Amino acid sequence: MQGRRIRKVALASGLGISILLLASGCTEYIKPSPYAMSLKEVVPSKVAQGCPPIGSEWWAATNFRGKLRSRPHPGIDIHLPRGTPIVASAPGTVLLVDATTDGGRFVAIHHGVDDSGNHIYTTYWHLDTIGVSAGEDIRRGQQIATMGATGTDSGGWDNYHLHMVPLVGPPPPHFEGGRLSLLQFAAFSNLIVNPRFLWYPYSSKNAPPSVGMAQRYDPSKTYGDRPGVFSGLTYPVRCT
Repeated sequence: MQGRRIRKVALASGLGISILLLASGCTEYIKPSPYAMSLKEVVPSKVAQGCPPIGSEWWAATNFRGKLRSRPHPGIDIHLPRGTPIVASAPGTVLLVDATTDGGRFVAIHHGVDDSGNHIYTTYWHLDTIGVSAGEDIRRGQQIATMGATGTDSGGWDNYHLHMVPLVGPPPPHFEGGRLSLLQFAAFSNLIVNPRFLWYPYSSKNAPPSVGMAQRYDPSKTYGDRPGVFSGLTYPVRCT
């Protein structure tokens, strides 16, 4: 019964993209920093050669089929067959493994802080299967799930895709057992940012925001990963 109520609450937040940072009465989650606001601009960029293209861009007015959306797209979509491995785009700790009616099965990861104290998060939606648990430490490029079409907002069984949403904000609230509680019900969508600004290498507020190219994960490459320190996102699916 409690699980049903939780999902009704999550449904009230639309897709529920920003439930990662839900905290009752925490005004710091409502007002993003000026730096986070600077990461919301709609900008063109490239994807590394051999990586699947982004089918629906951040803040796009239409979907990948060209149909008008009911609201701008708060994230990026990558369309591939069901079961395609989804990988962590940066090292971190799994905060949430749960599901909402609209967004389907999802994983939320906290990637630590940058050199200016910004906490960086990514969420991965419409997943088919999930292979990680809340509280688990993960490495960049580690498989965390497989692509699916769960949730009513996925578009149905013939629209398998990953919906990825990054957020920049303050430290995360506590999630009991890595799941939503009834007190964590308000969505703070102002923390959502354009992933183009977070691709490796990442530029913190100590430097002007720079739009990066989506980098494929290469296990032979050094990314500057340190526990709890964010060094930029790589592509969330494997590239050829």
